[in-house]
Amino acid sequence: MTGGQDWGMTGEDDAKLRLEQAISRLEAALSNLAARKSASEQDNVRLRGEKDALSAELASARAENETLRQQLADLQGSYTTLEETTDAVSHRLDAAIDELRKLMAD
Repeated sequence: MTGGQDWGMTGEDDAKLRLEQAISRLEAALSNLAARKSASEQDNVRLRGEKDALSAELASARAENETLRQQLADLQGSYTTLEETTDAVSHRLDAAIDELRKLMAD
């Protein structure tokens, strides 16, 4: 029976070894999972920061776009007024030149 008891101890030792190995694998998997979760949370924080920065940049670009649109509209209005004034002055100058030519011809 001593041989049977030795075999039982070996089987028990094997079972303990396999259990310890399984526990070690589980601990390693949990550690790996915790590390990945931490990295994921850090990525989320970083991405939220980038999103906030991009949102602020977009809002600024939109405000600048609106300002530039208004400036363009103002300049187009000024150009139209200047063009009308230039046409009126041109017509008056043409009329004055024609009048001078008539006076010089007489």
